[in-house]
Amino acid sequence: MPLAASSLRLNSIQKITRELNELEAERSQMADTSVDAAKLDERREGLDITLSDIHAKLTEMESDKAESRAASILAGLGFSPERQQFATKTFSGGWRMRLALARALFCEPDLLLLDEPSNMLDVPSITFLANYLQGYPSTVLVVSHDRAFLNEVAMDIIHQHSERLDYYKGANFGTYDCKQCLERD
Repeated sequence: MPLAASSLRLNSIQKITRELNELEAERSQMADTSVDAAKLDERREGLDITLSDIHAKLTEMESDKAESRAASILAGLGFSPERQQFATKTFSGGWRMRLALARALFCEPDLLLLDEPSNMLDVPSITFLANYLQGYPSTVLVVSHDRAFLNEVAMDIIHQHSERLDYYKGANFGTYDCKQCLERD
């Protein structure tokens, strides 16, 4: 999604720049005191502000790094540089799930919800995902039966059972599992 948003912003920049050039050409033929010149100046000022806002947003989202960041995530999930150029419709369901996961990782939402993310992945991709999630800047909620994966990424465990939630703070899955065994005894 950010790549599409970035592309739309770049198209907007080109459109606004063309419009500014046209306004400038039209304005140069008018007297400084005419009413039409004042309207064009006002329009140009509005476009300048819009253009400035777009540039600020592109800088904020680090659009200059977007393509390499996307390629890195896709490579980590098993897409070769050649396959990264293929159309989505050419991929099977499992590979499309990887694309959806890559999109979610790229967007960096404040809350990333992953349901069995390791199911469609091979071992190198699972390792990449675990390492990626360890440095994730926001909250990640993972539902998984893959104990090894949970051990790598979990910092806190919320266990839902018997119509209640038990919270294990600062626990990876191995620590949580040991506490569960002790509580049962």
